[in-house]
Amino acid sequence: MLQSIRDNAQGWLAWIIVILIIIPFALWGIQEYLRPTPKRVIAEVNGVEIPERSFQQQLYQRQQQLRAMLRNQNVDLSFMESQIRESTLSQMIEEELLMQTAIDSGMRISDELLQQRIKQIPGFQEEDGTFSQARYEQALKNQGILPGGFEMEMRRSLLTDQLREGILRSALLTDYDQQQRQQLEEQQRYVSYLIIPAQRFQQNVVISDSDIENHYQKT
Repeated sequence: MLQSIRDNAQGWLAWIIVILIIIPFALWGIQEYLRPTPKRVIAEVNGVEIPERSFQQQLYQRQQQLRAMLRNQNVDLSFMESQIRESTLSQMIEEELLMQTAIDSGMRISDELLQQRIKQIPGFQEEDGTFSQARYEQALKNQGILPGGFEMEMRRSLLTDQLREGILRSALLTDYDQQQRQQLEEQQRYVSYLIIPAQRFQQNVVISDSDIENHYQKT
């Protein structure tokens, strides 16, 4: 009887056992695949959510910009991580507020203007200054950005810049303000200094062991 079970286990019985094992794992995998990934929201501006994924992307770009300014891609920025995160989030909230204000004001960015500004970016151009579609796609790929997402962010940036420029152009500058600004820009300061070399006094200074001991005892 045992020999019969062993022989059957190598045939149809083995397949039944394998199927019974596979089915629960398959159903669990499908359930995990179909289950939607919860979207984490880091802030909300007038009902518009700022997802954590967008925040992490902006945070990464800000860190890369700081490393580029410091000319050191390996610099450790952990000592100012909280300040970088706070300033990045504040900027994203401000940009969203500007975006909402621009849309409510009926402002729009045309496809022609968007295309023109993208072609003017030096990183997407050949050595002769002409736009390169290959460079454009490769540059975005290196940063893990899809063209559609980049163009959407570019459109948002142009729209908020348009709003800022409109506000600045509407500012009034009186003759007195212009005069004060000119005086500040043209003002001069005269500075004089004297260098006293320390070597001149070192020969006259004698520090004994007791002086050192007394100093450490007092501190």
